[in-house]
Amino acid sequence: MDLSAVFIGSNPRIVLLNSKKMLSINNDSNIERKMTVINNQTNDDNQILKEPIKKEKTDIINNDNIHLTTDTQSVQNQELINKIKHIRVNNTFTNASRAILNQIKTDVELSRKYILDANFGKIASLLIDAEITAASDKNIVFVYTRNSMTINFNSNILKIESFIPKIFDKEYNVIALNKDEWSKYRKEYKSKTKKYTYIDEDKSIKDFLQDQIKGKVIKDEIHNLFGDVIEYNTKKEGIK
Repeated sequence: MDLSAVFIGSNPRIVLLNSKKMLSINNDSNIERKMTVINNQTNDDNQILKEPIKKEKTDIINNDNIHLTTDTQSVQNQELINKIKHIRVNNTFTNASRAILNQIKTDVELSRKYILDANFGKIASLLIDAEITAASDKNIVFVYTRNSMTINFNSNILKIESFIPKIFDKEYNVIALNKDEWSKYRKEYKSKTKKYTYIDEDKSIKDFLQDQIKGKVIKDEIHNLFGDVIEYNTKKEGIK
């Protein structure tokens, strides 16, 4: 096939052979220069594409640092909550009473009349939804299947304790556990391998509970914990 170059004005163009190969006409050096420009542009484009990726990586690192600070504070708060759980369950076990437990389980039903109360409705609902598993003359242990309710309860301990006398005609220290936690405490208690002595709550606990009222405590986000409950029936001990 007779090939001829097609020109527009004075500029040479490229024609395509049947073999689909490119045939340059004239100005090979110009084409090489153009290819160099194209290669340079490609490299520049690649560099431009890399920049946002590098920036994104930096942002991720910064976010991790922010989360680390929040997580550290959450861990500290959770450690204090666990400390309160340990002390209050321990103190309940030092003088657990079946008679007090039964009376509290009866009296808690009085919370229902506060369900629609603007100030105490949510607290009343929390108390009604709980399983009350242990009680003494100063302490009550509440247990929840849903861990979110356990967290909600323990984030409002002083508010709940201000409501308690309306129902039980006296003040109590309260704490909430999920079923998995309660199962472990109860197993230890029933094993008779530990002697329980009363533990005073120190300043760190009192300050932490006051910070809850002031809204300074960050509520933790933790996973739901579920555990099977083994029922124990005793006549003398205030442990279910």
